[in-house]
Amino acid sequence: GWCVSVLINDFNELLSAAIKGSTADLSPVMPYSNYINWLKTIDREHSLGHWKEYLKGYAAPAEIPFKTRAVDTTYVEYSERLEIGGAVFKQVDTLCTTLGITHNTFMQGVWGYLLSRYNNTSDVVFGAVVSGRPADLAGVEDMIGLFSNTIPVRVQYDVDTTPADLLKMLQEQSIQGTSHHYMNLSEV
Repeated sequence: GWCVSVLINDFNELLSAAIKGSTADLSPVMPYSNYINWLKTIDREHSLGHWKEYLKGYAAPAEIPFKTRAVDTTYVEYSERLEIGGAVFKQVDTLCTTLGITHNTFMQGVWGYLLSRYNNTSDVVFGAVVSGRPADLAGVEDMIGLFSNTIPVRVQYDVDTTPADLLKMLQEQSIQGTSHHYMNLSEV
């Protein structure tokens, strides 16, 4: 999605210039190889240490509730859509603003809490997709290439943890983990 936006902007500039009979004023190309070279400079052991500490003590994998084993292994496409809008969205948005969290953190908190209840535990881990574009790499916003990654998200609480505290904790963990988003989930 990110790359499409960059490509559309470049195409729009090329088309506008062609219509006007002028030369397109495109930004310099930021090669994906800059990202590959950036990866070579990263302290992987430090990042692995971060994830090891983050997941320390986690024992039982969470199960998706109500899953059934299909006898037939034929793939059948299915999708479901849930939209949060109107007054409910405004309430969620106000809560997120008040707590200083993102909508993404809110949804991860709700999903994690739901998984924890279905699994009768107060500690669950699930995967979440991140953009993977490192903020300290110059020009990364304009690069074309695959940066997205899946990282573990841990939702852990106790009887004294309020929903607001849980959401703030998830937001803080998200911020602390940002510099480690490039690690492959298989390595983590």
